[in-house]
Formats: sequence, structure tokens, C-alpha cells
Amino acid sequence: MKKQFMGILLTLCMALTLLPQAALAANKLADGWYDIRCMNNYLNMTASGDAELKKSYVFGTSLQSFYVESVGDGQVTLKTQDGRYLGLGGISQGARVKAVSSPYVWNIYTENNADIFSLRPSANTKMVVNASGQKNADGTHIIIWTHTEMNAPNHAEFRFVPTTTPQIETGPTSPDETWTVFTENGLQGYKDAAGNIVIPAQFDRANKFSQGIAKVHSKDKGVAAYIDTTGKLITPYKYDFASDAVVREGMLAVVTYGDEVTNAINNGDGVDFVSGDGIVDIVTMKSGKKFNYVSKCGFIDTTGKEVIPTQFDSVNYFSDGLAPVYKFQRIVQRHEIYKVGWIDKTGRLAIPYMSDDNSSNDGSPFQFEDGLACYFVLRNNPSEYPSGGIIDKTGKIIIPADKNGWIDTDPFGLQWKDGIIAVTVSKAVNAQGVPTVGAGGNWSFSAIYDYSGNLIKNLDGYVYAWPISGGYTIALHQLPSDVNNLYWSLFDRTGAVVLDQIEKGNRDLLNRRVVIENGYLYINQNRYEIPMTSIPTPPSAPADTLTAVPTNTKFMLNGAEVALPAYAISGNNYVKLRDVGALLKTRFDVRWENGKAKLYNHVAYTKTSGELAAIGKDSKSATLSTTDFVWGDTGAAVSGLTAYTIGGNNYIKLRDIAKLFDFDVDWSDGKAWIEPDVSPYTED
Repeated sequence: MKKQFMGILLTLCMALTLLPQAALAANKLADGWYDIRCMNNYLNMTASGDAELKKSYVFGTSLQSFYVESVGDGQVTLKTQDGRYLGLGGISQGARVKAVSSPYVWNIYTENNADIFSLRPSANTKMVVNASGQKNADGTHIIIWTHTEMNAPNHAEFRFVPTTTPQIETGPTSPDETWTVFTENGLQGYKDAAGNIVIPAQFDRANKFSQGIAKVHSKDKGVAAYIDTTGKLITPYKYDFASDAVVREGMLAVVTYGDEVTNAINNGDGVDFVSGDGIVDIVTMKSGKKFNYVSKCGFIDTTGKEVIPTQFDSVNYFSDGLAPVYKFQRIVQRHEIYKVGWIDKTGRLAIPYMSDDNSSNDGSPFQFEDGLACYFVLRNNPSEYPSGGIIDKTGKIIIPADKNGWIDTDPFGLQWKDGIIAVTVSKAVNAQGVPTVGAGGNWSFSAIYDYSGNLIKNLDGYVYAWPISGGYTIALHQLPSDVNNLYWSLFDRTGAVVLDQIEKGNRDLLNRRVVIENGYLYINQNRYEIPMTSIPTPPSAPADTLTAVPTNTKFMLNGAEVALPAYAISGNNYVKLRDVGALLKTRFDVRWENGKAKLYNHVAYTKTSGELAAIGKDSKSATLSTTDFVWGDTGAAVSGLTAYTIGGNNYIKLRDIAKLFDFDVDWSDGKAWIEPDVSPYTED
């Protein structure tokens, strides 16, 4: 059973008189990031910039997000994540929608005054954007075609699903990530940043590289494989090309069409196409054989090794050392019901299947961050939005789900940052706005907690709360009796109001730039000074969670300064084991095998990708790592090593690494002197 990447825009107005937020006006789409769906698939841009529909079988991995910006009068631009715009090269029957370099203006129309819109070129509103041939298959072209009626057909209706975390690339972590895909004689290969061919055109389709690995497609086999930076296949052809292609925490999620299809491919057959009604899908092979489509998901590492076998109905990617996995339960009213658990990097179920899921979110709430993640409990009807709470990495419930309420996804009602959890729950209410089971109105209620789940404050009268940074929370105040008289307030981590009744009447605040810098709250172009008396205290955190601050320490290797990214934790420098191995070159090696980090002393270091990458200037949470470190030759556990997970990577105290591999580190003149060729390790 496949689990498609789904997101549902929750209704902003749920009652005529009891509305936490105003409804979307006709032909009005709020500025912000969206995933765009048509006929159950997602609008995406190919490597050459053409628009097409794509399936996303790895749950929670958005293929392409777009930034919608209104230019007035029911017109918008749609900006892609790489800075281009969705547009047209020309207005003609069947012209393909594509990425263009300059802003392109579209007219938008809605028939249901909600989240489904049709798009028309402003230069010719008698033409509409649609899926070619009315198909919803993977790779269907998106074109414009004449359609004079304003009532758009099904294949021209696009659902705009808000996403708060578009996958915007922040820069390459290895040189191959700067390579681009080029096409020659109908085949694709790779060029470097200077335009030189590094891998000749030889693949039917190719994806960009991610940390030394890329996905390529074979028309004959109808499936994908993975290659290294030399163009060599490092996996067999058996994977779904539409799945995710980004390495996270050293792992890459992969999807097969199931054992029957894989066996047929191994025997010389190939996948021709996939068809179905969204509930039961059929894989038709080139030989004419048909199989029920039963996807199975797992993980490979950057060498192509399948370190976690394809055994799950669906997966998310790894974050904080854990990945959500899904077990199909049943179909109710066309909703796929799943149970969600979490695995570690060995494939072990670290948190049992405890959360329900009915595809009402994009999967991101299940990703661990700062040691916390969301879980959900289904309510009476699978089509209803579920109740949600928060758990820690042991599966302990920090914030319990309220079964009498539900969690909206726009804006999302469970968020946390810098020690503060903000919870917004929607509930049925009576005409006076009092929570009443079975009543006809709906209203939202907010509260803030610390990371241990202790209530800081119920935010009475506030229908949305949003943690910013430094322990501050901004919240929207709105009463059922006066929905038009709204304003925002800023709370500190004690629950005290530090800025009150700002941005009056500004209902679009959530789509604007809101940051705290240097004692000021910035909202778009507006600036509010935060009283000095409200400077926050450090956040409370679980015992195994600390704050890692990028260090300014200068590191010297054999007398010469080197760039060694490091965090300061409790007064000590913590660095990546692989970074030190790459600097020392011949002192030790680190290899990821069978879900464990294997260490080899006095051997040459084997470079992978991402070594010595910059870490930025922001502080991050550091949680105790669950990685097993063993000696590669014997498999014995490594003792005396404490590692913290920071941003998905293991960081270890520099002196612990030196002691482990017997080289000296001295502190002198305000610098850390690493001297592997001078003396063995000494205690200072």
C-alpha cells in the first residue's frame, strides 16, 4: 500500500459568527509557501525547468514548493525555490508551463471560495493551466489550453496546500551538489559549475546529486537506480524514480514497487505504467503482466548499501537520529489510515507504533526537532482533523492530545522553539464561544508550555500562538463577540506580556517576516522595541538536551591554522569525528556499517562528503546521541566517548577524540593546538 504525500488546507472559517480567522476572499490567495496539487499529484519542475505532475511516494518529502505573492486584483506570481518563476515561454495552444527568470503574472479564480484555484495567463484569460490529456500519471505535462468557461474542469483545478517549511536549499555540502543536469541526444548527464561535462549523457532521466549520490532512471526497466560521482551504478535498477532524492543524516529514503515487481524486473521485465483510482493502484509491466502496487520503503547510505531494508509501507526522512515509519491499517471513506512509529538508524523500532495518521498533514509534524515530535489520535470520523499532542524521543507524552478538540494545519497548532511549546486547539463551541461537545460553532484556544510539558499560561482570548525565538511567543487576540477587533501580543517565557495590542487589524501577520533581533521585534517593515526588563532567561530543557553555540576558537594543526567547525557545549569544544579524520588524513577512519559507526585506528581516512562544512552562526540544541560506536576490527564497544547530535550530525569533545586515537591537544595563546606528529595524548 502506498502512502502519498498529502496536505489538506484546513478551513480558516468554520462558522458564520465564530471565526478565529477570516475566510479567503474570492480570487484571494494569501502570500506564502504552498505545495500545489492537481488530480492528487504535485506540481513540480524538471531539471530542464518544465512543469509536470509528480507523485511523492515517500511521505513528507515535498517535491517542489512555490511562493505565492499577490500583485493585486486577483493576480499572483509563483516563485520557485531556486528563485525562478512559474510562467510561459509563449501563449499558444498546448504551450508547456515552465520556469522563467522574471516574475510572471497569473490570474487566479476560485469556484468554492476555499483552497482550490484555476490559473490563467493574464495575457489571455480564455486559456487555462491544466494537466495534459486529463491524466494524473507521474510526469504528466502541465500546459495551457483554451477553456472559455470560468468553471474549470477537474484537470485544471489546483489545490494550494500551505507549507511552513519549504525545502529551500541553503547551499551545497559537497562539490557534486553544484553540478547540473544536461540533455544531449535525448539522454541526460552532468556538468560541473564551470560547464564541463563530468558524467557524459547516458541516462534516460537524472536527478541532482546529494552528498555524492544521485538517482537515475531507465526507460527499459521503468525504474531508478543510484550512481556515485563517477557515474557508476551503486545500486540495481529497482527503485521508484518519484521518491525523495536528498540525503539526510547520511541516509536516503528509497521506495520499491514491491517484491513481485522487483522480481519481474530482475527477470528482464520492466515497469510500463501505474494506474488506479487512488485507492487501488495497478503496476502494468512491459510484458503486459499486472501486479497490485504495494510500495515498500527503506533506506540506503551514500555508498548505495541498503542499510534498512525496504519493509515499511511508508517512511519520512531521518532527523535527530529517528525517522517516522508507517504501517497501513485500513481505508475508511477513502481515507488511508496508518499507524506511525519511529526507527533509529539500525532499523530498530525505537518508539512503537503509537500515533494515528489519516493523511491530514504533510508528514513534517512527525519529524523530531529539539528532541520533540508530534503524535495524533483519530477522532470520531477519519475525515475529521485529528487531535494532536507532543512526545519526546523515548515516546513519553509531553503534551497529551485533547480528544475534544483538533489541531489545525493552517496555521499549525503545535509548534516549539527555544524551550517554549505553543499549542492551539480548535473546539466545538456554543453561541457564547464556550467549548461544548456537539455545538455548532468552532473556535480556537491557545496556551504555552515549557519543554517538560509544564503549563506556563493559558492565553485566554488568543486564537493562535506562535513561538519565535529567545523564549518569546507572539499570539493573535480575537473574541467571538467581535471578530473584527483583533490585535497581536508578545509574551516572554514566563507568560508575561511584553508588547501588547500591536499590529491591530493585521490578519496577514502569519505570512510576513517576523523576527527578534538585537532587542527589537520586526514585523515586515515595522519595528517594536522590547523592554529590557523582559530579557529572557535560558530555556529549560531535558537533562540530555543542551545548547550548542558555534565557537570562535582558532584551531592549529601542526603549527598552521585550520578551519575546524566546532560548537561549545558546557565550556568544551565539540567537533565532528569525520572532520578530524579528514584533517589528520592517516590517523583513523570512520565507516558506517550495519547501522553502527565503526572506528579504525592508524589507517587512512576514507572521504565521503560534507566534511568540514560550515555550521553557520546560530546556536542549536544538542541531544545525547543514540549512535553505537564500535571498534571496526573487533566490533567491541568504544568506551569513554560521549556524543551529542546537533543538526543531524554527531559531535564529540575534541579531547575525547585525541585520547581515543592517542594524539595531543594543547591550549595555548587562546588557541587549540592539535599535534598528532609531536606527542601522544597527555592530560592537561
